[in-house]
Amino acid sequence: EKPAATSHEDNGKIEEYNKKVDEYNESARQHNEAVDKEYADAVEDTNKKNEEIECVVTQVDKKNRRIALGLKQLTEDPWATRIPEKYRPNQIVKGKVTKITSFGVFVSLEDDLEGLLHISELADHKVENPEEVVKVGEEIEVMVLRVDSADRKIGLSRKRAEKGDEEPVEEVSEPTPTVTIKQPKELKGGMGGDSGPLFQLPGQN
Repeated sequence: EKPAATSHEDNGKIEEYNKKVDEYNESARQHNEAVDKEYADAVEDTNKKNEEIECVVTQVDKKNRRIALGLKQLTEDPWATRIPEKYRPNQIVKGKVTKITSFGVFVSLEDDLEGLLHISELADHKVENPEEVVKVGEEIEVMVLRVDSADRKIGLSRKRAEKGDEEPVEEVSEPTPTVTIKQPKELKGGMGGDSGPLFQLPGQN
């Protein structure tokens, strides 16, 4: 969701932000396509023509008389449990820089798993060019910021890993409630005048 502009200056900043978002989405799309191609090449190398294999029926198209099959469905999705359990927020891990873009750095955490180190999380100072801070092939320590299983993304930070910047949760103590007890007023009898109290509390003689 793109925020509404409030001034010409804000509008320029928003356009720059949107451009970086578009660059990230395009880079992620290209990366996913590369992974799919690698997977397809691996399947082609593994399975041969006329070979009997086990697969999963993923879709039945009665109209076109077609059946869609899948191989990767036979194995457990690592994003379901393994990756979220292995990589948790505030955890320090090591990874290798695989790709540098204008908006950040992709870091390989293990085979077929990369996280995004955004340019704002590279160093404490403002970074204009990520290549001035890290190089492709360099092994670095990063902190896991978030793991998004739905979008299959991992957010990383280098500057927080260097500082060990784990923000503690401050406990807010609730104030002790106070109770005010009001002294009951005397009830006077009669129709007025100087008549005494109708009831008298003990000790008021």
